[in-house]
Amino acid sequence: MTEQPFPDFFTTPQGRTLAYSLNLPPAPKAGSVVFCCGYASDMLGSKASFLSDFCQKSQLNFLRFDYSGHGQSHGKFTDGTIGQWYEDMMALILGLKLPHPLTIVGSSMGGWMAMLAARNRPEMVHNLILIAPAPDFPSLLTWPNLSAAARTEIENNGQWQATNPDGSHGLIFTKKMMTESQNHTLLDKAPFALRGKLRILHGTKDEAVPLEHGLRVLDKIQCEDAQLIALANGDHRLSDDKALGLLGSKILEVTH
Repeated sequence: MTEQPFPDFFTTPQGRTLAYSLNLPPAPKAGSVVFCCGYASDMLGSKASFLSDFCQKSQLNFLRFDYSGHGQSHGKFTDGTIGQWYEDMMALILGLKLPHPLTIVGSSMGGWMAMLAARNRPEMVHNLILIAPAPDFPSLLTWPNLSAAARTEIENNGQWQATNPDGSHGLIFTKKMMTESQNHTLLDKAPFALRGKLRILHGTKDEAVPLEHGLRVLDKIQCEDAQLIALANGDHRLSDDKALGLLGSKILEVTH
């Protein structure tokens, strides 16, 4: 197994420096698996680490990375937008010359990134595995659930930070990100075709991205081999042993 130093760094055409890890087995199966993490998450999370080990054992090329302003990549998180993070992903895929076809695994916001790539580059992206996918989350999930005070703070100050139940600082949402996201919405657009396989994993107890959102995603992707698997009592993270085992089985299912 040949693995790039963890992490390695890549400078995009836009001048952003991104951290990534690329596993290249000596005799890989066709294509590559790419993992896109969620909003304010990074490539050291449990799903990314599981996939790295799983793909190594399964002789699959595997890329994981941090968007700009996330994890070990350079930049400020509050400067980022949906379009910028999508650019980051595509710059890595193209710049590293990943073997095609691609299977993109997207978690939460990463599911949005995966869908954009599949819609825009159908010749390259053949399979999608979406974990609690959250396309259009700023307008459909975040803004409608903000308090009036939070909305006012975003409008007047340009950003608002949530408070976690334990009193610690939570996610930051910026006006820039919320506004720019409207350029990349998918659920208000016509369905797009996927030439390979689609698997959606969604917890029935997901409080961040409700199961109904996953069903809307399913309706927006035209695919002859599509499944939505609802995990009973599953939360948004879907990172327990049962969920990860299912994820591994779906990787093999779509890449073979």
